[in-house]
Amino acid sequence: MKKPLIDYKSIIRPSIIIILFTLCISLALPLAAGVYIYRQDLKPNPDDEISVYLRRYDKVKKTLKPGDVVGYIAEPGLTIGERDKRLFLTQYEMSPVLVVLSTDIKTVIGNFESPASGRKTIAGKPLVVVKDFGNGVMILRNKKL
Repeated sequence: MKKPLIDYKSIIRPSIIIILFTLCISLALPLAAGVYIYRQDLKPNPDDEISVYLRRYDKVKKTLKPGDVVGYIAEPGLTIGERDKRLFLTQYEMSPVLVVLSTDIKTVIGNFESPASGRKTIAGKPLVVVKDFGNGVMILRNKKL
């Protein structure tokens, strides 16, 4: 019996491997590009609402020592949800300073819409302004303690 001039088995196997490799690459590239584009959208925005809010505490953090326990006061009239949101963000940003919802502590952080709003809120309370950062955030001292 005559041997064929071309050994088809030696051609088919590499051809199938090349076709499968090309198929895998053609499917993987768009997926990889999509993930890259998606990851670009996840870059932090330094001007988002929370970042801007947290930057208000940059100078306050430098004033207090890690491990200090301070109270917290915000203006009245906030819903419980809004008050708690602001408290939790303050606790997050001030860590490792411990911030608790109380004014019965010697040092208290005041978180207000404006300095004027803060002064109005503490009027008649045993709190005095130690440092006003000009952005609605203040360090207060409880005169009774």
